[in-house]
Amino acid sequence: HEQQARFVSDASHEIRTPLATMTTELEAALRDSNLKKSEMKELLESNLEEVRRLTELSNMLLALSVGNADALQHTSFDLTSSVSAISKRLEHDATSRITLQAPATPAVVVAHQPSIEELVTILVDNALKYSPPNSPITVAIQAGQKVVFRIANEGEGIAAEHLPKIFDRFY
Repeated sequence: HEQQARFVSDASHEIRTPLATMTTELEAALRDSNLKKSEMKELLESNLEEVRRLTELSNMLLALSVGNADALQHTSFDLTSSVSAISKRLEHDATSRITLQAPATPAVVVAHQPSIEELVTILVDNALKYSPPNSPITVAIQAGQKVVFRIANEGEGIAAEHLPKIFDRFY
């Protein structure tokens, strides 16, 4: 029962971020009596992207809840392209803070793309949130026999008592 309660709590936490994004965008649009058609279209496209993320997240959580992580489909994709798109989506003004260091050739990985993109989203979002305003965020990708992803900011870092738990699911 405790595991099920934690899973539901963790799943709810993961779903809140896209819902909060959609709510904020929609509330701002409703308050703007001078909203242009092009701005409305951009808003709807952004919300549709968040709905797609929620759908993927729901499918992933369903597979994990029944203990069937093998049901998550692995595909080949370019991690650099994914990271670049995520960085641009997270915070329009922050893109000037984010520096992407990546090889000229694609950094191809074979994995469940939505899971990797969710992980990258969380890491980049946290790097932005937990660093001084206007400080740089560096995202580095190295490709060779394996692909390495690194992210660095000028924040305080993770407290020592949290380090043993950072790889626990949904921590």
